Amino acid sequence: MQIEMKGIDKSFGTNQVLKDAGFVLGHGEVHALMGENGAGKSTLMKILTGVYTKDKGTVVVDGQEVSYKNPQEAEKAGIVFIHQELNVLFDLTVEENLFMGKEIKNKFGFCDQKAMRQKASEALGRLGVKIDPGEVMSNLSVGQQQMIEICKALMVDAKVIIMDEPTAALTQSETVVLFEVIKSLRKSGVSIVYISHRMEEIFELCDRISVLRDGTYVGTRNIPETNMNDIVKLMIGREIGERYPERDCEIGETVLKVSGLTKKGVFENVEFDVKAGEVLGVSGLMGAGRTEIMQAIFGNLPYESGRIEINGKEVQIKSPIQAMKNGIGFITEDRKVEGLMLEESIEKNDDGLPRRDYDLHRRETDLEPWGQFCAETGGKRELLSYSNPGHPASFDLCRILFPVE
Repeated sequence: MQIEMKGIDKSFGTNQVLKDAGFVLGHGEVHALMGENGAGKSTLMKILTGVYTKDKGTVVVDGQEVSYKNPQEAEKAGIVFIHQELNVLFDLTVEENLFMGKEIKNKFGFCDQKAMRQKASEALGRLGVKIDPGEVMSNLSVGQQQMIEICKALMVDAKVIIMDEPTAALTQSETVVLFEVIKSLRKSGVSIVYISHRMEEIFELCDRISVLRDGTYVGTRNIPETNMNDIVKLMIGREIGERYPERDCEIGETVLKVSGLTKKGVFENVEFDVKAGEVLGVSGLMGAGRTEIMQAIFGNLPYESGRIEINGKEVQIKSPIQAMKNGIGFITEDRKVEGLMLEESIEKNDDGLPRRDYDLHRRETDLEPWGQFCAETGGKRELLSYSNPGHPASFDLCRILFPVE
């Protein structure tokens, strides 16, 4: 399948997110789509698959101009979008998620559970994933849920698969498996649109790179004929100096100290401290307890023993509200479920945080970070789900760093 998008414009209210954007996908290629957060990558692909309606421009698939009304139409045509925000039903099993709306029926019109279980097992085996098809989705890690989403696309015999940050929540071993699957799909003639910020992955896996900047198409490069510096220049519009410049920030006194933090079976005797102005990385394989440790510090997961100190004083944090009152913010790995109400407005998402004299209007007009954010999104009443895919993350960080007291 070959796709050409040309002259695409798209606005949400007064916020224009795409202007004369374009993209060309060849048969059986892995094509990276790159750009800074907010460049319009996901929005362009949502227009291709019928999630959004374009304001202007053309979409041509195999020589025919098309305009899919919804993702189901695009899927029937062989185009599947695996979104960065997972589209799964957490209370259903893996098998039920895989066959939602595509159930295999027996001659009596009932679901053929045996046939679906067998096909689900085969599809998971193709990905090299050891997951019981009868397992409930809520019991799986985010990385495992991502693999189920990829499995869905493989099961509908897609001709084009769009992957939006597919490795963001995968372990290294899961990423290796995914790359092998992508290479196999390319050999069989399937085209892949690969949206990612991970340069090393793109140069290892992809054939070409197209770049968007501020919602506009700026260029395409063949992988053998370009390098990382050239792509970064296309993305930001200027030369970048050192990729890893020398750091000159001042490191202050200890502001957070954790000692002997323990929750049996999850994490034990965790100890670390963080100083003012310092960025501390917490690393480990999926399931090692990284997220659970942070949830315990934030008061969202009870722990059995240990000590938490802020600015040298021990604090008892039993709830997220207590954590926020002590100056601790938490940005969850799964904003869609745990962090934000994507179907509500920016204003409504910002309400309810523990602060005095709540006034979003003052935040929007008087505080520079909030003024910039609201200007980019189209205002405080815009739905987060309608804003650029990068905006929910920016909002989550902004409301923690710049609260109104």
